Amino acid sequence: MAVAINDRTAEFRQIVSAAQRKQAAKPGSQRLLSDAQRSAAGPPRRSEFARQAAEIGRGISATMGKLEKLAQRW
Repeated sequence: MAVAINDRTAEFRQIVSAAQRKQAAKPGSQRLLSDAQRSAAGPPRRSEFARQAAEIGRGISATMGKLEKLAQRW
């Protein structure tokens, strides 16, 4: 049984861009971090939850691959 996965990255980026434009259009709005602060912070760090979720996802993916191979033998 194959699982269909849709990449919705482009849709997510469009929504974020629209939200940023909407926020910038509000009078008196301010950014949480300036561009200098953002670049000084470096790349975002992954939380422990994100690391564990990624590990679980890899395990599920490996299991699905093994199940597919097993199903092909029958």
